[in-house]
Amino acid sequence: QFNTDMRRILMISLTILLFSTSVFAQSNGTTKGYRGEVSIGDMFGLNTEYGSVLNFQTTHGVAFSDGAFVGAGIGFLSDIDDFYPMIPVFLKVSQSFCRNNTINPYASVSLGCYLNAPAGVALYASPELGIEVSRFRLFANYSFYQNTDDCYWHGNVGEKVRSLTIGIAFRFGK
Repeated sequence: QFNTDMRRILMISLTILLFSTSVFAQSNGTTKGYRGEVSIGDMFGLNTEYGSVLNFQTTHGVAFSDGAFVGAGIGFLSDIDDFYPMIPVFLKVSQSFCRNNTINPYASVSLGCYLNAPAGVALYASPELGIEVSRFRLFANYSFYQNTDDCYWHGNVGEKVRSLTIGIAFRFGK
């Protein structure tokens, strides 16, 4: 069940992505086809006391010639000090802009759930902004989810957790 904050983030993210796709979509010489991505980042809690969390994800899907991408992914997150894993499973929609330049800005939205190893499932939304240089992406994303467990680096049950991830990704395929 989505709560009010989750719906706001989802609607704002999708509106921005859909608007930017229609405004900036352009033919860029790329071809349609499979594309994959592997990313690693460091997640910081914005409204909780947990520390640094290692964030590793892989996404696979279809690239379109106008810079759009739609895919699905899975990942692994764990507190760097204490091992408490979370497995994100998500759908990702991405749009690259100015694809003929050396440095290409992009925006994406991931929607999915965190599978908490000992505790359950938490739905999440994560808008992302970044730049693409060749096959590398530097990014920052904001994640929001509501706790289903009571782990110290996640906060209390029912708490709305917000975090920021800074990372790098390597793209392969189209």
